[in-house]
Amino acid sequence: MISLEKVRYIDSTGLGVLIGGLKRVREHGGSVNLVCTNPQIRKIFDITGLVKIFGISTTSRPLKRHSCERAKRRGRDRKREPRNGRTSHPE
Repeated sequence: MISLEKVRYIDSTGLGVLIGGLKRVREHGGSVNLVCTNPQIRKIFDITGLVKIFGISTTSRPLKRHSCERAKRRGRDRKREPRNGRTSHPE
């Protein structure tokens, strides 16, 4: 968990550092959760789409596992069928 509670400004360099850290943590099966109480900082994460890859909370209470991580686990546990409903195996 990374607290951004005292952060008043973040630019692309700061976002890049967080993304780099996230990549390293995910290599070891972990996740990164952010505590963000500043609405302007939260808006940056919304605009950039980073809310989809970070778990973001406005309090320091433990977060539920991020939905992207759950989706990845489900995808590993089952094979995906094509959207058209056809199987890729000849019958």
